Amino acid sequence: KSEPSVLRQQWEETDAYVADSFRLLTNKNLCIKCHQVGNQQPAGAEKEGHGPPLALAHKRLKPKWVTHWVANPPRLIHYSPMPQYFSADVKAHQQLFLGESMDQIQALTDALMIYDWAIDMPINRYWTLLPTVPGKKE
Repeated sequence: KSEPSVLRQQWEETDAYVADSFRLLTNKNLCIKCHQVGNQQPAGAEKEGHGPPLALAHKRLKPKWVTHWVANPPRLIHYSPMPQYFSADVKAHQQLFLGESMDQIQALTDALMIYDWAIDMPINRYWTLLPTVPGKKE
């Protein structure tokens, strides 16, 4: 398992995809703008109207629903405060995840469905704040 060729193959086939997908979740202009990811609070946490923490999405939501929701929130709930970040005719967020909008939406869905595993990956610890211990000085 610790052979360099095996580790490289694992990284190329699985880990890189999960790391890039998770980066979409933790980008300050996307999901984490309104939702808690790990210990990172939404940018507008002091304001009302932020979305629910994403840690339980995999336990509460079905993958197909998440895909449809992220692709076009107003289509499912017309009064939704959730913005639409992905457009079929615009290639955005290429610095985070290469691909068409639907590829990025699928990657977000996949990251949410394996959230517990993805957030614990060493590379993804960079994108989330490490937990702080009450009473311990930093």
